[in-house]
Amino acid sequence: MHLQLILASLIWGFNIVVMKLTLISVPPYHLAIVRVLLSCLVLYVIARWQHVPLTVSYRQLPGLGMIGLLNVSLNFGLSFYGLQLLEGNQVALLNTLSPLIMCLVTWQAPASWASLALCLFGFYTSIHYDLSVFQTGHFYILLSLACYQLSLARIQKLSMDRLVISFWSMLLGGLLLLGPAYVLEGWAWGSFLSLSLSQWFWFGLFSVVGFALIQLVYIKAGNRMSMVAVGFYMNLAPVFTYLGSLIFLHERFDLFVGLGMGMVLVSLYWSKKSAQRALSS
Repeated sequence: MHLQLILASLIWGFNIVVMKLTLISVPPYHLAIVRVLLSCLVLYVIARWQHVPLTVSYRQLPGLGMIGLLNVSLNFGLSFYGLQLLEGNQVALLNTLSPLIMCLVTWQAPASWASLALCLFGFYTSIHYDLSVFQTGHFYILLSLACYQLSLARIQKLSMDRLVISFWSMLLGGLLLLGPAYVLEGWAWGSFLSLSLSQWFWFGLFSVVGFALIQLVYIKAGNRMSMVAVGFYMNLAPVFTYLGSLIFLHERFDLFVGLGMGMVLVSLYWSKKSAQRALSS
Protein backbone atom coordinates (compact mmCIF):
# COMPACT_ATOMS: atom_id res chain seq x y z
CA MET A 1 0.00 0.00 0.00
CA HIS A 2 2.86 2.37 0.80
CA LEU A 3 4.41 1.87 -2.64
CA GLN A 4 1.04 2.51 -4.29
CA LEU A 5 0.68 5.78 -2.37
CA ILE A 6 4.17 6.87 -3.41
CA LEU A 7 3.28 6.06 -7.04
CA ALA A 8 0.05 8.08 -6.72
CA SER A 9 1.98 11.06 -5.34
CA LEU A 10 4.52 10.75 -8.16
CA ILE A 11 1.73 10.77 -10.76
CA TRP A 12 0.07 13.77 -9.12
CA GLY A 13 3.37 15.62 -8.91
CA PHE A 14 4.31 14.93 -12.54
CA ASN A 15 0.77 15.86 -13.59
CA ILE A 16 1.58 19.50 -12.78
CA VAL A 17 4.62 19.34 -15.07
CA VAL A 18 2.45 17.94 -17.88
CA MET A 19 -0.13 20.68 -17.30
CA LYS A 20 2.55 23.36 -17.50
CA LEU A 21 3.82 22.00 -20.82
CA THR A 22 0.28 21.76 -22.21
CA LEU A 23 -0.55 25.33 -21.17
CA ILE A 24 1.99 26.55 -23.73
CA SER A 25 -0.54 25.66 -26.45
CA VAL A 26 -3.95 25.70 -24.73
CA PRO A 27 -5.65 28.52 -22.73
CA PRO A 28 -5.99 27.76 -18.99
CA TYR A 29 -9.79 27.59 -18.66
CA HIS A 30 -10.18 25.47 -21.79
CA LEU A 31 -7.56 23.02 -20.54
CA ALA A 32 -9.24 22.91 -17.13
CA ILE A 33 -12.64 22.12 -18.69
CA VAL A 34 -11.31 19.27 -20.83
CA ARG A 35 -9.31 17.83 -17.95
CA VAL A 36 -12.33 17.98 -15.63
CA LEU A 37 -14.77 16.43 -18.10
CA LEU A 38 -12.36 13.61 -18.94
CA SER A 39 -11.90 13.07 -15.20
CA CYS A 40 -15.69 12.82 -14.85
CA LEU A 41 -15.68 10.11 -17.50
CA VAL A 42 -12.96 8.24 -15.63
CA LEU A 43 -14.87 8.53 -12.34
CA TYR A 44 -18.03 7.27 -14.04
CA VAL A 45 -16.19 4.18 -15.30
CA ILE A 46 -14.72 3.55 -11.83
CA ALA A 47 -18.15 3.91 -10.22
CA ARG A 48 -19.69 1.43 -12.68
CA TRP A 49 -16.81 -0.99 -12.12
CA GLN A 50 -17.17 -0.81 -8.33
CA HIS A 51 -21.01 -0.80 -8.52
CA VAL A 52 -21.27 2.56 -6.76
CA PRO A 53 -24.54 4.40 -7.61
CA LEU A 54 -23.98 8.03 -8.60
CA THR A 55 -27.54 9.18 -7.99
CA VAL A 56 -28.04 12.15 -5.65
CA SER A 57 -31.08 14.10 -4.49
CA TYR A 58 -31.88 17.66 -5.56
CA ARG A 59 -31.23 18.81 -1.98
CA GLN A 60 -27.64 17.58 -2.21
CA LEU A 61 -26.85 19.44 -5.45
CA PRO A 62 -26.28 22.93 -3.91
CA GLY A 63 -23.70 21.54 -1.48
CA LEU A 64 -21.99 19.58 -4.25
CA GLY A 65 -22.11 22.65 -6.47
CA MET A 66 -20.33 24.73 -3.81
CA ILE A 67 -17.63 22.06 -3.54
CA GLY A 68 -17.34 22.06 -7.33
CA LEU A 69 -16.99 25.85 -7.34
CA LEU A 70 -14.18 25.76 -4.77
CA ASN A 71 -12.45 22.49 -5.67
CA VAL A 72 -12.72 22.72 -9.46
CA SER A 73 -13.78 26.09 -10.88
CA LEU A 74 -11.70 28.35 -8.63
CA ASN A 75 -8.95 25.88 -7.74
CA PHE A 76 -8.25 24.76 -11.31
CA GLY A 77 -8.80 28.17 -12.89
CA LEU A 78 -6.48 30.01 -10.50
CA SER A 79 -3.82 27.29 -10.41
CA PHE A 80 -3.66 26.97 -14.21
CA TYR A 81 -3.16 30.71 -14.58
CA GLY A 82 -0.49 30.54 -11.89
CA LEU A 83 1.21 27.68 -13.74
CA GLN A 84 1.48 29.88 -16.80
CA LEU A 85 3.28 32.61 -14.87
CA LEU A 86 5.65 30.61 -12.65
CA GLU A 87 8.35 28.00 -13.01
CA GLY A 88 7.50 24.46 -11.98
CA ASN A 89 9.82 24.50 -8.96
CA GLN A 90 8.12 27.64 -7.62
CA VAL A 91 4.71 25.98 -7.94
CA ALA A 92 6.07 22.91 -6.13
CA LEU A 93 7.34 24.99 -3.21
CA LEU A 94 4.06 26.88 -2.95
CA ASN A 95 2.16 23.59 -2.84
CA THR A 96 4.19 22.59 0.21
CA LEU A 97 2.36 25.34 2.10
CA SER A 98 -0.88 23.33 1.97
CA PRO A 99 -0.71 22.40 5.71
CA LEU A 100 -0.38 26.09 6.62
CA ILE A 101 -3.23 27.09 4.30
CA MET A 102 -5.39 24.37 5.84
CA CYS A 103 -4.76 25.74 9.35
CA LEU A 104 -5.61 29.27 8.22
CA VAL A 105 -8.87 28.48 6.41
CA THR A 106 -10.17 25.92 8.94
CA TRP A 107 -8.84 27.53 12.14
CA GLN A 108 -7.31 24.23 13.20
CA ALA A 109 -4.08 23.94 15.14
CA PRO A 110 -1.33 21.99 13.31
CA ALA A 111 -0.18 18.59 14.51
CA SER A 112 3.24 20.11 15.21
CA TRP A 113 4.05 23.81 15.43
CA ALA A 114 7.75 22.99 15.01
CA SER A 115 7.14 21.17 11.71
CA LEU A 116 4.96 24.02 10.45
CA ALA A 117 7.66 26.56 11.36
CA LEU A 118 10.30 24.47 9.57
CA CYS A 119 8.05 24.23 6.50
CA LEU A 120 7.66 28.02 6.44
CA PHE A 121 11.39 28.54 6.89
CA GLY A 122 12.04 26.07 4.08
CA PHE A 123 9.79 28.06 1.78
CA TYR A 124 11.42 31.32 2.91
CA THR A 125 14.82 29.79 2.11
CA SER A 126 13.65 28.73 -1.35
CA ILE A 127 12.86 32.35 -2.29
CA HIS A 128 16.32 33.48 -1.12
CA TYR A 129 14.87 35.21 1.96
CA ASP A 130 13.35 37.87 -0.31
CA LEU A 131 9.57 38.35 -0.17
CA SER A 132 9.76 40.95 -2.95
CA VAL A 133 9.96 38.11 -5.50
CA PHE A 134 6.24 37.47 -4.99
CA GLN A 135 4.22 38.24 -8.10
CA THR A 136 0.72 37.66 -9.44
CA GLY A 137 1.37 33.98 -10.20
CA HIS A 138 2.29 33.28 -6.58
CA PHE A 139 -0.98 34.75 -5.34
CA TYR A 140 -2.96 32.75 -7.92
CA ILE A 141 -1.46 29.51 -6.59
CA LEU A 142 -1.99 30.50 -2.94
CA LEU A 143 -5.64 31.41 -3.61
CA SER A 144 -6.15 28.10 -5.43
CA LEU A 145 -4.75 26.25 -2.40
CA ALA A 146 -7.12 28.15 -0.10
CA CYS A 147 -10.09 27.20 -2.29
CA TYR A 148 -8.96 23.57 -2.34
CA GLN A 149 -8.61 23.39 1.45
CA LEU A 150 -12.01 25.03 1.94
CA SER A 151 -13.54 22.42 -0.35
CA LEU A 152 -11.93 19.61 1.68
CA ALA A 153 -13.42 21.09 4.86
CA ARG A 154 -16.88 21.04 3.25
CA ILE A 155 -16.39 17.49 1.94
CA GLN A 156 -15.72 16.23 5.48
CA LYS A 157 -19.20 17.44 6.50
CA LEU A 158 -20.93 15.28 3.87
CA SER A 159 -21.93 11.70 4.63
CA MET A 160 -21.58 10.50 1.05
CA ASP A 161 -19.29 8.17 -0.85
CA ARG A 162 -16.11 10.01 -1.85
CA LEU A 163 -16.46 8.72 -5.41
CA VAL A 164 -19.94 10.26 -5.68
CA ILE A 165 -18.70 13.58 -4.28
CA SER A 166 -15.75 13.61 -6.69
CA PHE A 167 -17.93 12.87 -9.72
CA TRP A 168 -20.60 15.49 -9.06
CA SER A 169 -18.21 18.19 -7.86
CA MET A 170 -16.10 17.65 -10.99
CA LEU A 171 -19.13 17.74 -13.27
CA LEU A 172 -20.75 20.81 -11.70
CA GLY A 173 -17.42 22.60 -11.32
CA GLY A 174 -16.58 21.90 -14.96
CA LEU A 175 -19.90 23.35 -16.12
CA LEU A 176 -19.27 26.47 -14.02
CA LEU A 177 -15.97 26.93 -15.88
CA LEU A 178 -17.73 27.40 -19.22
CA GLY A 179 -18.75 30.99 -18.44
CA PRO A 180 -15.28 32.30 -17.48
CA ALA A 181 -13.75 30.38 -20.40
CA TYR A 182 -15.98 32.17 -22.91
CA VAL A 183 -15.67 35.63 -21.31
CA LEU A 184 -11.90 35.56 -20.73
CA GLU A 185 -10.66 33.37 -23.59
CA GLY A 186 -13.45 33.17 -26.18
CA TRP A 187 -14.06 29.82 -27.82
CA ALA A 188 -10.53 28.50 -28.36
CA TRP A 189 -11.22 24.78 -28.67
CA GLY A 190 -9.19 24.66 -31.86
CA SER A 191 -6.06 25.14 -29.76
CA PHE A 192 -6.26 21.45 -28.81
CA LEU A 193 -5.58 20.57 -32.45
CA SER A 194 -2.12 22.10 -32.08
CA LEU A 195 -1.13 19.50 -29.48
CA SER A 196 1.22 16.81 -30.74
CA LEU A 197 0.54 13.11 -30.30
CA SER A 198 3.17 12.95 -27.56
CA GLN A 199 1.46 15.81 -25.69
CA TRP A 200 -1.88 14.01 -25.93
CA PHE A 201 -0.21 10.82 -24.72
CA TRP A 202 1.32 12.41 -21.61
CA PHE A 203 -1.86 14.36 -20.92
CA GLY A 204 -3.93 11.19 -21.11
CA LEU A 205 -1.45 9.16 -19.08
CA PHE A 206 -0.98 11.53 -16.15
CA SER A 207 -4.16 13.65 -16.14
CA VAL A 208 -6.76 11.07 -17.16
CA VAL A 209 -5.53 7.51 -16.51
CA GLY A 210 -3.28 8.76 -13.72
CA PHE A 211 -6.21 10.53 -12.11
CA ALA A 212 -8.15 7.26 -12.10
CA LEU A 213 -5.28 5.43 -10.42
CA ILE A 214 -4.92 8.19 -7.82
CA GLN A 215 -8.62 8.01 -6.94
CA LEU A 216 -8.52 4.23 -6.58
CA VAL A 217 -5.36 4.25 -4.47
CA TYR A 218 -6.52 7.00 -2.11
CA ILE A 219 -9.94 5.40 -1.61
CA LYS A 220 -8.33 2.01 -0.99
CA ALA A 221 -5.72 3.51 1.36
CA GLY A 222 -8.37 5.42 3.30
CA ASN A 223 -10.04 2.11 4.13
CA ARG A 224 -6.81 0.42 5.25
CA MET A 225 -4.62 3.14 6.78
CA SER A 226 -5.00 6.20 8.96
CA MET A 227 -5.64 9.53 7.23
CA VAL A 228 -2.43 10.81 8.85
CA ALA A 229 -0.38 8.31 6.86
CA VAL A 230 -2.36 8.93 3.66
CA GLY A 231 -1.97 12.71 4.09
CA PHE A 232 1.79 12.32 4.48
CA TYR A 233 2.11 10.58 1.11
CA MET A 234 -0.22 13.08 -0.56
CA ASN A 235 2.03 15.90 0.62
CA LEU A 236 4.98 14.29 -1.20
CA ALA A 237 3.53 15.33 -4.57
CA PRO A 238 5.32 18.74 -4.61
CA VAL A 239 8.65 16.92 -4.26
CA PHE A 240 7.96 15.00 -7.46
CA THR A 241 6.80 18.20 -9.16
CA TYR A 242 10.14 19.76 -8.25
CA LEU A 243 12.11 16.80 -9.61
CA GLY A 244 9.97 16.72 -12.76
CA SER A 245 10.60 20.43 -13.33
CA LEU A 246 14.35 19.86 -13.20
CA ILE A 247 14.25 16.83 -15.51
CA PHE A 248 11.53 17.63 -18.05
CA LEU A 249 11.26 21.43 -17.96
CA HIS A 250 15.05 21.79 -17.79
CA GLU A 251 14.83 24.35 -15.02
CA ARG A 252 18.16 25.11 -13.41
CA PHE A 253 19.00 23.69 -10.01
CA ASP A 254 18.90 26.32 -7.29
CA LEU A 255 20.74 25.48 -4.07
CA PHE A 256 18.32 27.55 -1.98
CA VAL A 257 15.32 25.78 -3.52
CA GLY A 258 16.96 22.40 -2.90
CA LEU A 259 17.64 23.28 0.74
CA GLY A 260 14.09 24.54 1.13
CA MET A 261 12.65 21.33 -0.29
CA GLY A 262 14.84 19.31 2.08
CA MET A 263 13.46 21.25 5.06
CA VAL A 264 9.93 20.67 3.83
CA LEU A 265 10.54 16.90 3.67
CA VAL A 266 11.81 16.91 7.26
CA SER A 267 8.81 18.99 8.37
CA LEU A 268 6.41 16.52 6.74
CA TYR A 269 8.07 13.64 8.58
CA TRP A 270 7.89 15.52 11.90
CA SER A 271 4.24 16.36 11.32
CA LYS A 272 3.41 12.72 10.57
CA LYS A 273 5.16 11.50 13.74
CA SER A 274 3.47 14.17 15.88
CA ALA A 275 0.03 13.28 14.52
CA GLN A 276 0.63 9.56 15.11
CA ARG A 277 1.70 10.23 18.72
CA ALA A 278 -1.42 12.35 19.27
CA LEU A 279 -3.65 9.55 17.96
CA SER A 280 -1.98 6.86 20.07
CA SER A 281 -2.05 8.88 23.31
